[in-house]
Amino acid sequence: AKIDMESDNGTMRDPVLYRQNVTPHHRSGTKYKAYPTYDLACPIVDSIEGVTHALRTTEYDDRNAQFMWVQKTLGLRRVRIQTFARMNFMYTVMSKRKLAWFVENNRVTGWDDPRFPTVRGVSRRGIDIDALNRFMCSQGASRRIVNMEWSKFWAENKKDIDKYAKRFMAVDKEDNVELTVTNAGEGVEFLSTDYLPKDPSFGKRLVRIGKKVLLEKVDTEGMEVGENIVLIRWGVIELTKVEGGLEGIFIPDGDIKAAKRKVSWLAGVPENIPVI
Repeated sequence: AKIDMESDNGTMRDPVLYRQNVTPHHRSGTKYKAYPTYDLACPIVDSIEGVTHALRTTEYDDRNAQFMWVQKTLGLRRVRIQTFARMNFMYTVMSKRKLAWFVENNRVTGWDDPRFPTVRGVSRRGIDIDALNRFMCSQGASRRIVNMEWSKFWAENKKDIDKYAKRFMAVDKEDNVELTVTNAGEGVEFLSTDYLPKDPSFGKRLVRIGKKVLLEKVDTEGMEVGENIVLIRWGVIELTKVEGGLEGIFIPDGDIKAAKRKVSWLAGVPENIPVI
């Protein structure tokens, strides 16, 4: 369609509205030889089907004038255009065309692969749907292009699941350090703790304690003799030895708030259950 060859907007000069394709269609066969482009079909279909506001991303800004020209020229009802910016995430491919390559080449399990930035992907990874809706609504319909960080996305999810997720602890099977609590009992001992400290109504569970305790290696970096650490759900341990193996004594009335280091742990016993 020749519109205005002098227009500063390239989409308003001589846009392609139809493309010839002689390949038989999967439904209509060889009945049609030409098909409308997206630029022609959208303004017509939106107007006929009763769309009041067309939601389009900023990448279509140059084509908005063409959208309105088609409707005016054909005498169709006007559809208002509401523009918004696409949401991007740092270091993340968001293009469906590029993501499709990973699916088609079997580099992922499918569109619901938990590594994918898709609704199905993040759902499989553990996003709460209410948290997802709230996060999207909080972004608004801004025209400003934003590069989000995944940490903010998952922080919103954490607020939701924090209300009902029961607390358990785990330690890396290979990358851990053993701590000997010298004044702990030699036998089989347990302590009782809440599943959810902020909501005791969720009930309690038993936690195995012992003379040998496993800590994450990364949590032990920089520990010093005389330092007080907190074994979460158990209490305060005063370190008495660091070099050549960690040792410490349990302080029954230790000040938990004063200790700077609070670490997850497991009793070093054969009954521990492997998770991965």
